[in-house]
Amino acid sequence: MRVTKQSLQASAYHEAGHAIADVRFECICDRVTIVQCQEDGTLGRERSVYGGDAEHRLIACLAGYAAEIEHDPRSEPQAKLGATDDFDKARGCLRELGVKCLLAPWHKKTRQFVRDNWRAIDMVARDLVEVKTLDGYEVELIVNIADGEPDAIEALANHRLMIGHSGTRQFPFTVMQLSEE
Repeated sequence: MRVTKQSLQASAYHEAGHAIADVRFECICDRVTIVQCQEDGTLGRERSVYGGDAEHRLIACLAGYAAEIEHDPRSEPQAKLGATDDFDKARGCLRELGVKCLLAPWHKKTRQFVRDNWRAIDMVARDLVEVKTLDGYEVELIVNIADGEPDAIEALANHRLMIGHSGTRQFPFTVMQLSEE
């Protein structure tokens, strides 16, 4: 698979959709990446630990696809191909719920979830395009920034400093700035 700027962006929005659903539904998002997989050549992975509510897991499964087409509606055919495993997992959630219906009503709920959380999804996706991988705590802090929580930007800067990462275009900082504060 040839990696283009467009495919990186699509993957970033897809994986950001999953990651934000995990944070909002209090699942554990370990990390999210758009680094190309060496085994199968695909872009993107979001590693999380799910528990609890099957409805939330179902929305989290569909959130990547919904975020990708919210970002670029023209990408729907390609997004659908890339979300095949996600759709299979979502159907598994439906079976777990004992519901015999199509995914269509759940796509509608998920699209609304994505619209309601677009600011956070967009922020995570933009950072992913730049740095390729975010740990779960970075994702949580970016959600806090999107929600307007005080001190969240400083907490993100301190965390990135602690793990040896620098600032990004949307969240710039330098080691010098932090040591002067």
